[in-house]
Amino acid sequence: MELKVFSLGSNNPLAEKIAGELRNKLGSITISRFADGETYVQFNENLRERRVFLIQPTNQPDRNLFCLLAALDAVCRAGGKAISVIPYFGYARQDRKSAPREPITARLVMDLIETSGSSGILAMDLHANQEEGFASRRMKLDQIYARPVFLDLFRDIFKTAVENGHLVIGSPDASGAGPGRARAYAKHLGNRFNLDQDIPLIIVDKRREEHNQSDVMHILGDVEGKTVVFVDDILDTGGTLIKAAEAVKKAGAVEVFAAITHGVLSKNAVRRIDDSVMTKVFITDSIYNRKIVGSKKIEIISVARIFAEAIRSIHTGESVSRLFN
Repeated sequence: MELKVFSLGSNNPLAEKIAGELRNKLGSITISRFADGETYVQFNENLRERRVFLIQPTNQPDRNLFCLLAALDAVCRAGGKAISVIPYFGYARQDRKSAPREPITARLVMDLIETSGSSGILAMDLHANQEEGFASRRMKLDQIYARPVFLDLFRDIFKTAVENGHLVIGSPDASGAGPGRARAYAKHLGNRFNLDQDIPLIIVDKRREEHNQSDVMHILGDVEGKTVVFVDDILDTGGTLIKAAEAVKKAGAVEVFAAITHGVLSKNAVRRIDDSVMTKVFITDSIYNRKIVGSKKIEIISVARIFAEAIRSIHTGESVSRLFN
């Protein structure tokens, strides 16, 4: 079955890099809008009996998600087999009911994607691993991680700090400290340096009273004289990360870095980061964001290669889990 790759417009630069890594070229597609704002999608190539990978982060605005749904429907009606490549899965933070009369929107979006005809989803760093269970057995969901890309970076720039015992991995909140995120970084980075133990892990405890606002309470772990590298899946307004950085600096940390998979960067997040105590924030290109251009402290790290390898593995029937480490 022939492989075809299309970009649906939300992140053309990443899609072009992925296609380049696959030694392929992006397929031809027409995406436009009617005068009233409705989305129109038409593929300009034969899709019958082709495996079609549609690259589309579903960050805001909502038309990015609807464009994916429309494209999935078009592929199915044209006789192709569609797989949704979603570097950033929008609405993933709405993964449970935390108050009465709330929707579980992450599950709703997963259902919409399946109903539209997607035979599978390839996503990166879902906000919560239980969201893998939102996909039915009829629609295969493969989750990959930005962690290997960041670990390659850490191995080079933090080599001295690790050898001197001065590096700690940090979680800016308790929810990100589990085995799927900060603890995994601490374990795998220790393995890369052939250490007998994991890199030390610290946690910043917080209490959130309102959406997009947080108050730091206290630090679990020793940061005095250390270089702290916070890891997280999403950087939205930057409030949590910036307050966590201020807290560890106040407690004696020498430098503070961060590695974030998805740079949502709402409102004035870029300016706040540039004005913060942080030395550098590494963010992947899972979301295309013009706000980052010209930032003094944000550096973009591409995940095109790992997506290309995952797409190749899915197409050839190989294991995707080999990419986890």
